[in-house]
Amino acid sequence: MPDQSPPSRAFVLGLADADGHLDANALFELGAAVGLTQTTIRLAVRRLADSELVVTEGRGRQATISLTPAGLAQRAPDLGWTALAYRHDRHAVPWARQWHLVSFSIPESARAGRDALRDYLIELIGAPLAGGLYVSHFDWEPWVRAAAAHYDVASHVTTAPTYSLNIGGERDPRVIAAHLWRLTEMHDAVEAFLTRWDGTIRDAQTDLGDAARAVFAMSNEFEQMIRRDPLLPPELAPQGWRGAEVRSVYRDTIEALAVSHPIIAKANVFSAYLTAIASAETMDDSTFNDWFWNETKPKPT
Repeated sequence: MPDQSPPSRAFVLGLADADGHLDANALFELGAAVGLTQTTIRLAVRRLADSELVVTEGRGRQATISLTPAGLAQRAPDLGWTALAYRHDRHAVPWARQWHLVSFSIPESARAGRDALRDYLIELIGAPLAGGLYVSHFDWEPWVRAAAAHYDVASHVTTAPTYSLNIGGERDPRVIAAHLWRLTEMHDAVEAFLTRWDGTIRDAQTDLGDAARAVFAMSNEFEQMIRRDPLLPPELAPQGWRGAEVRSVYRDTIEALAVSHPIIAKANVFSAYLTAIASAETMDDSTFNDWFWNETKPKPT
């Protein structure tokens, strides 16, 4: 069980809901539970405001605190992507056996747009194949086109789906996926997460401070993993891949701790997460696709 308070900056950002709003009262109450003083929290909020990551009105527990677009970009990953992973775990999103290629040749005069698009493709579950050539198992064309238009490089971008991908003579989709997203390296992180956190429900249900410190530390580690996770559908996941167990342990833990400690349930980082996952798992395909697009589409900066 962690015995240290979470970093105050990450703690404040972590309480923001999907729209970037923070419950100031829960911020101070949970802060006290994890060992952060009111002075520490106020200082963290002030520094975030100075960095233009949050805007505030009022003071103390009556304050209105909201993340700016820059602040939203630094909080937890979009809930839509996490929801997609849970749908994969339920085999609700079968892979169409298509790979999706994006190629671009963008001149130096548009270097900023080129670099931004390259970074976005990696965030969008893409893997580089060669200079200016990326691939994903995810049907990303609407996202890629929207981003290319936003960065004013659309005329230099080509997209193409293919049912056949051969990398160095290898055609097996599972082997290709393991190579593209370095799953051997991520396997070690998955195993470490499960070893560290699988007993959290049992060990942290009594003391609020222990529970809050554990769940925020766990959340931080989970967020780092989900950013690296290629969110492979079962058809591409290697034999014995335990990514679904990570998501199951995390979900079960915050559900149990929210019941044992209602103040934890008030933390938007957890309540918004559980609401999004529960909703996504019960949506039909058409409703989910619309919701998913609205959650994850490129947003103006």
